[in-house]
Amino acid sequence: MNRGIAALLALGGGVMAGIAVRASHDGHLAMAARLVLPLGTLWLNALRMTLVPLVFAMVAQGMITLDRSGGGGGRLLGITLPLVLGLLFLAVAIGIGLAVVFDAIWPVTRGVLAGMVAVPGGPGAVAIPSVPPISELVLGLVPTNPVAAASNGTMASIVVFAIIFGFAVSRTSPRGDEPLIRMITGLADAMVWIVHGVLRFTPIGIFALSLGLALDTGLSIAGLWAQLQIASALGGVAAIALGYGIAWIGGGVPPLRFGRAILDAQAMAAGTCSSTATLPVMIEASTQRLHVPPAVGGAVLPLAVSIFRLGVPLYAGMVLVLLMRGMNLPLDPAKMALAAALLVLTNIGSAGLPGAAVIYANWIASLQVLDLPIEVVPLMIAGFSLPDIFVTTGNVTADLALTTIVARLLGRERTPAADVASPAATFAE
Repeated sequence: MNRGIAALLALGGGVMAGIAVRASHDGHLAMAARLVLPLGTLWLNALRMTLVPLVFAMVAQGMITLDRSGGGGGRLLGITLPLVLGLLFLAVAIGIGLAVVFDAIWPVTRGVLAGMVAVPGGPGAVAIPSVPPISELVLGLVPTNPVAAASNGTMASIVVFAIIFGFAVSRTSPRGDEPLIRMITGLADAMVWIVHGVLRFTPIGIFALSLGLALDTGLSIAGLWAQLQIASALGGVAAIALGYGIAWIGGGVPPLRFGRAILDAQAMAAGTCSSTATLPVMIEASTQRLHVPPAVGGAVLPLAVSIFRLGVPLYAGMVLVLLMRGMNLPLDPAKMALAAALLVLTNIGSAGLPGAAVIYANWIASLQVLDLPIEVVPLMIAGFSLPDIFVTTGNVTADLALTTIVARLLGRERTPAADVASPAATFAE
């Protein structure tokens, strides 16, 4: 059985079991159910133990790859990277805005996730932490002691240190087979292997955790999970629409022509839920149907698959806002901006991870900044199966749109003889 489907069934089973036990008011059933709960904690702790080395190695490895991807195409990279970063930040902002609208139309029950964190004040009470000034948040990003940051699990500082370390290694190790680069690559591979192993037990862990949530919150957790599912799918649809807009406004390719050109790639993305597996079809669509020069498409698309997953920050912005509402936490602009930046930065090094591990590795630093507990991760993992179809399709759509902008800015558009008679078939100036 597909792991995502198994996680989804486990979540549903745990929630229904918890609701049934809660409704029965049977003390013996409740006691028996709570004997299962440590399995969820054990699974979550197994993920936690990989947290620091995984994020550090993946971000550092991503920065080394990114720094060396320019090769002889310095101008191409100089155009592509600012576009990627700008569009990713735009996607997060759109996701946050959509979530605020979504919550206004279908409000999240405030405090429904309060049971995840023990706080003073009795059951259901939520501690609202004081918000430090933006200067303190920024200063806290640069660790005075990276070892202490690692031991404390301060993920924002670890991400920043990994970025600096990765660039430094890239510049001081001229060959890709240097021992230090091999060590970073080996560490990343080892952590991914461990995460793969832990994720084999995802159904058990999610069943136990969702059982505990349902015992504490009843039907409220089912309502929140449905909201997360729908919001995530809407985020993926918004990413697809944004990709069309990028190609039209930035690349000069009308939506109808762009849609016809990338249809096969979108179908592949929806079927596989993998941008990497779709890459050959994307390259074919960019060169043969969008008429992007092969030198541009061949350089931009592999880079885009690694660092430009536009659908991820867009739907993540939506989900983070809804989770904060569920914890009854304030939407502080400074913290939201910092969380958005961390989402974009950690997005760079996580290509090739399984879907559940991408959520875990990409989101953890942002969750920490926003005072959200890691216990919300199973909700996101189990709720990603259906939205993943839309999010991956949005990623692929945006990747192809990006190639049209880069080709246009490089001034290398060409008009195929077959398309001369049709102005809609050429890149607009």
